[in-house]
Amino acid sequence: MSDIETLRTVVLDGQCDGMGHLNTQHYMALFDLASQYLAYHVLGHGVARQRETSLGWADAAHEIDYRREVLAGAPVLVLSRILRVGTTSFSYEHRLVLAGAPDDVCARMTATTVQFDLTARRACPLLPDVRARAERHCPPASTGRKEETDVR
Repeated sequence: MSDIETLRTVVLDGQCDGMGHLNTQHYMALFDLASQYLAYHVLGHGVARQRETSLGWADAAHEIDYRREVLAGAPVLVLSRILRVGTTSFSYEHRLVLAGAPDDVCARMTATTVQFDLTARRACPLLPDVRARAERHCPPASTGRKEETDVR
């Protein structure tokens, strides 16, 4: 399974704390941008489609491991992969790496995002085309319909 590049940027001075490394809030901001790219562009359900369908996305879980300091001026990438596709959600991993060193993971986030009915304010089944796109990027044994996420 290949990685999907979901973000490419440079760490700015203003994103760093008093110790000179990327501040925790900005790791999450980078991962959030990567999540939006994944849902909107890779899975094909962006803002225009949200308006048409009244279906959006709700993050249900995040877990971040910080592994290496990232300093101002560092060129970084977020590489992503879909881990599992469920009935109403998909789980994925983002890895923040230094550009040119994709095996040198600075931080890793695993997350679960739910297809969300914006009117009813609850989880709903993934749209068929979204599911198909997600499954194309997912390991074959990880496309079960069993849900472990209950978002209300």
